[in-house]
Amino acid sequence: MNKSRREPEVFSSGERYRRRAKQWSGRVPVCVIYPNTYHLGMSNLGFQFLYHLFSEDNRFAVDRAFAPESIQEKLLLSYETGHKMDEFYILAFSISYENDYLNVLKILKDGGIPLNREDRGDKFPILIAGGAAITINPGAVLQVFDAVFIGEVEDAFSEFSDAIVENYEKNLSKEYLLRRLSEIDGFYVPGFYNYEFNREGRVTGVNPVLDVPGKVKRRITSDINNSVPRTFLFTSETEFSNMGVIEIARGCRWKCRFCAASYIYHPLRFRSQDVIKREILDMSQQCSKFGLLGALPTDHPELKDITDFIISLKKKFSFSSVRIGSLKDSIISALISGKENTVTLAPETGNERLRRVINKPITNHALFSQIERIVKNGLRRVKLYFLIGLPFERDEDVYDIAGLVKELLLLFPGVLFTLSAGIFVPKPHTPFQWAPFTDLEIIKRRIAILKKELAHKKNLILEISSLKSALIEAFLARSDIGVSKKLIELSGKLRGNNLLRMINYSEWIFREKDYNEFLPWDIIDNGIDRTYLLQEYKEAGVLL
Repeated sequence: MNKSRREPEVFSSGERYRRRAKQWSGRVPVCVIYPNTYHLGMSNLGFQFLYHLFSEDNRFAVDRAFAPESIQEKLLLSYETGHKMDEFYILAFSISYENDYLNVLKILKDGGIPLNREDRGDKFPILIAGGAAITINPGAVLQVFDAVFIGEVEDAFSEFSDAIVENYEKNLSKEYLLRRLSEIDGFYVPGFYNYEFNREGRVTGVNPVLDVPGKVKRRITSDINNSVPRTFLFTSETEFSNMGVIEIARGCRWKCRFCAASYIYHPLRFRSQDVIKREILDMSQQCSKFGLLGALPTDHPELKDITDFIISLKKKFSFSSVRIGSLKDSIISALISGKENTVTLAPETGNERLRRVINKPITNHALFSQIERIVKNGLRRVKLYFLIGLPFERDEDVYDIAGLVKELLLLFPGVLFTLSAGIFVPKPHTPFQWAPFTDLEIIKRRIAILKKELAHKKNLILEISSLKSALIEAFLARSDIGVSKKLIELSGKLRGNNLLRMINYSEWIFREKDYNEFLPWDIIDNGIDRTYLLQEYKEAGVLL
């Protein structure tokens, strides 16, 4: 297993700041996999960070793999050394988006790996998955993975890497390693639980069959200054080819009722400016611009010092998102000096009533004031995010989105606005986890309203996300291990987005959950009491 199949530079010639692949001899071979294309995977900070953690540990020989770019590609090989998937000891998946669960099946099939964990003995790699989608709900892939990791990886890495190395060096069984992993906070080993089903085939209870926790506790990093997710490998083949992305904050204080990130990354933490500056300086030779990442990057208490430091390096910067009302003149001026020409804001709805329902207490006046300040300082492009299909939404709320945008076009005639309308997907661990996906005909009608009201408007770009993609996301986000088994059964027939024609998804997404029913993700202790979430959901309905 210590001979490379191909010369790494042939496949990685566009990458910068990359160490040469380590020899396998005496090291544990690990393949870190992103279940989508190279372009998307290398743009993903979570994937880059996991690859970095393994790469920094000399006990591992780490490689990467991605979903095939073409359906003509048959045998999946690792990216750097061209090894087959079954030659690795560990296949570690980083999964950020539920729709990529389907790509997991294709990657394993193309790599010659049995999809069902019960069909894989000790001769096959051990499959582990983590990432935002897994933390939200791993149900749709529980029959695939030997273990999944819930939460933040930083503190846990040394614990599970030690367990992996010991198992490999002593040639111990897969069962032994899984028992070790089940003792580490954050790890969920589905084979150690018994799943109860009702007549409809939905999980109604999960009970441990071994001495493992009845609930899996989400892992929370004790001090985010100890390590920093950021760009480690630079390549021209990504969304941010000349940008160094760095996480400066994690979590959000506002707890919008629709937002999974608010609940799976709590509590709010800001990384110190000294740590951020150190990492920025380290990246500065590789890029001309920095992306400051976080749910609330513009709320960072030391933001001015950080952006001044970037400017002193003669570099540009931008933010992953901007909270309405948080952009001060000094920061806007700094953005302009760095030739940043677009600011992204997320009012989510067209009126204050529905914003109160989703717990986003932003007034239209605050939005107008923020845009006025942006325009006064010289920026001429504004992107606005809205959601369609929110719980308790009415047709008039969508008319209000159109009315709000029309008013902005009149007030700021020299500004190019982009309206990006997403289809709301109710997510686990949020107050809206009980809410149904809005009826398809209603969503189609409201999309039509938006298109008709804003057709042919000057200085407006209208973007509406895919309804089909949202349906798949909703189904996979709310699934359980029974669905996981069904997906494996159907894997030979799944092609692209034909899932919705092959499975009865209606019961999973269009039904409001009973307040007392067991939810597939209830086995995960997210650190937020279920009673609090239910109270928030009920309060949202009262605010009508």
